[in-house]
Amino acid sequence: MITIHYESIDGVHKFRHCETIDGARAWAMWWVGQYPEVGRYYAVSSDGVSKVTVSGCYIQDVFPENAQYVFTIHTLDSHEHFGPFGTYSAAWRFAHDKGNTFQVQVQRID
Repeated sequence: MITIHYESIDGVHKFRHCETIDGARAWAMWWVGQYPEVGRYYAVSSDGVSKVTVSGCYIQDVFPENAQYVFTIHTLDSHEHFGPFGTYSAAWRFAHDKGNTFQVQVQRID
């Protein structure tokens, strides 16, 4: 089990438990982006507002150096799949604009 702790500079804290690295990666990318600044034990968004830490694996497992990803949308209401998309934000915007209840799925391709 992987536990991700999110915190922001305004004091918001959230936790998520994931069974897979891909699930942990998708939730972490929601908060800190596709390519955050990765420290020894944490990842920080490029604007410095959000930070995630993990337990149950290393932060480098969630955000490996030089990794390439593909993103797909899985709609929760109609069970359709859309994609692939080149960035997390492009996938999220597509699903949000369509008004679906959705989950962004992340797959490492390198």
